[in-house]
Order: sequence, then C-alpha cells, then structure tokens
Amino acid sequence: MQRFIAAVVLLAAPMISFAQQCKDLDCPLATRGTATITVADLVAKLDSAEKKHRPLILSEPKQLEQLIDNMLLSRQLANEARKRTANVDDPVLAAKLQLSQDDVWAVVELNAIRAARVPKNFDRLAREHYAINKDTYMKGRSATVRHLLIAAEKPGAQAKAEAVFKELSNADAKTFEARIAELSDDPGKTSNKGVYTVVENEGTYDPAFAAAALTMVKPGQVVGPIKSQFGYHIMQLIESAPARPMTFEEVKPQIVETVSGDARRRVVSEYRNELSMKGSLQTFPENLEKVIKAAESRD
Repeated sequence: MQRFIAAVVLLAAPMISFAQQCKDLDCPLATRGTATITVADLVAKLDSAEKKHRPLILSEPKQLEQLIDNMLLSRQLANEARKRTANVDDPVLAAKLQLSQDDVWAVVELNAIRAARVPKNFDRLAREHYAINKDTYMKGRSATVRHLLIAAEKPGAQAKAEAVFKELSNADAKTFEARIAELSDDPGKTSNKGVYTVVENEGTYDPAFAAAALTMVKPGQVVGPIKSQFGYHIMQLIESAPARPMTFEEVKPQIVETVSGDARRRVVSEYRNELSMKGSLQTFPENLEKVIKAAESRD
C-alpha cells in the first residue's frame, strides 16, 4: 500500500507490481477482487474535493490509503450490484444512474461556462473594489515584543516568574535577550529569539498575552508576569505602531478572492437564468399521485 501511495504523491510511474504497460490516467493504483482503481479514478475523486484540500489529501499517506480503500470497496459493491441486476428492468434505478450522470455533466458545463465568461485578470476590479471600500481595510495597532516564558507545569512557576520579572524590569535589550536564551521555556526561541508581533483583534495569540503586549507604549517597557494557558510571560516592548489603512498590495489577495468569487457566482446565476428562459415550462401535477404510490411501494 505504501508503494502506490508514494507513486501517487510523487506522480511517478505505476506500481512495479503491475507488469503491464499503461498510459498515464489509465495506470492502476490499487486492485482488489473485481475492482481496480486507476489514476483517473483518483483524479476524478479529487476533483470533487475543494481545491485547497487536495494537496493535504495527497500528502497524508494514511488519509490517502483510506480514501483509495473506500473507493475500492465502493467499486466492489457496484460490480456486485451490476452482476445481480444485469437483467433487471428497474426504471427508478435507471433514473438514479441518469441523475448521477446529470450531476457530473452539470459540473462539466458550469466549469466550461466559468472558463469562457469569468475574467482572467481581476486586477482592475480589485483596485476598484479597494478604492470604494478602502476605509474597511484597516490594520489594527500592533506591538512587537520579546518575551520570556516560564512554563506553567514547572514547580514554583509563578514565584520564579515573579523573580525573573523583578530582575528584568529595568533591563536593556541585550540583557533581556540573554535571559530569554537561558531561561525561557518557549520552544520558538531558537528560531525567533522570543520576538513576536501582536496585532489588535487578529486573534493569533493567547488573549492575555496579546492584551498585555498592547498595553505597552514605550520601547523598553517591561510587563509581567502575565498568566496565560502556557504559563507566565515577562515581555519587553520593542516597538509599537498605531492602527493604519492597509495598502492595496497588502489586501490584494483577499480582494481578488472576493471579486473572483462574486464573478463566478454571477456568471453561474446568469447562465441558469438563460437556461430557464429556453422553452416554455409545462408541469403535470396530476402525475404526483403516481410518485406517492411508487415511493410507498418501495419502502
């Protein structure tokens, strides 16, 4: 199983256990009993997932293995059902198959309409949207701090944090940095030396930590110990910045996502309206009774 997972992730050749030659999408990924799952099958399955989730599915071996196993099981069940109902004349079953095909072809058509009608470049629309809504794109006030953490699980953590705070309450940046390297239980200190930037209302950090960081106004100011879910923090302000309007370049990806989504939905809505105008609508309410009788007979 791991072999074919690696093959899928790397988009390499088919499993070496399959001796026969194959062509790209026809290549097998797994087989069991009467069922075979090909590259095309998995690509089709991924097409039904959100685009942002596809790389995650392919990068998680266990999740990918479970997905393919479920596909094998579904195909085995389908193959058994086909054999059992090969000579059965069931209009409802035929309708179910037709409805499934309708759903697939509907997606194909909508994708084609989007490709043909949705603009390829949203730069102009994004700039227009930004100009109209500029006041809504604000970056909250921020504070960049260096901080030292005493983990909550350490014996006497609060007392130790209070002692460290007393020691560093008037320390310069160099001394504070040295004590972070020596004492801090923050695992991130090896990569960022205990430096974090908190932005108002962003929600990235523990609320107590963020609130304390944003109370400081003068570079070099030290506050603590601040209790959070992680332990006790002693922090020193490096710099702060007031709230400000965000530039177009800062918010462009967000705006492009918004306007492109609006455009895609608008195109689909317009096309659906076009289709609804083709031909006159006829309804046959007298046949609803047949639906009720048929549904009851199948319970």
